[in-house]
Order: sequence, then C-alpha cells, then structure tokens
Amino acid sequence: MPVHLNRSIQIRHAKSKTLLAFLDEVYEDLELWYPKLRLEEAGCALKCAALGMKTYTGKHGCPA
Repeated sequence: MPVHLNRSIQIRHAKSKTLLAFLDEVYEDLELWYPKLRLEEAGCALKCAALGMKTYTGKHGCPA
C-alpha cells in the first residue's frame, strides 16, 4: 500500500515500517524534523543515513 502524506497525514499499513532519511553537512532542519515527528506519531520509525559516523548540524543548529 502506498504511503500518503498530506495535511491530515494518512498512512495506511504504516505500523512497524522503517523509513530512511539521508543527511549531508548542512541540512534544512524542518525538512528532517517535521516529517520525522509526524511519521513517528503515525507509528513509523525514521533512521538517518550519512557518509560518516558523526553528528550533522542543520542550518538552524539542530543536531542529527
């Protein structure tokens, strides 16, 4: 089943799904954290992937 994200966040069969977000040196904070929070509320997990094992800092200072 497809994952639908809209104003009301409709996610079908999303329980126990794990999604992957890719990070780079200076990512846009809201592009990571807003979807992450909404997806976790819906029962999904979000993992972050990047080129190295370190803390990446967003444009506004949020670490990931």
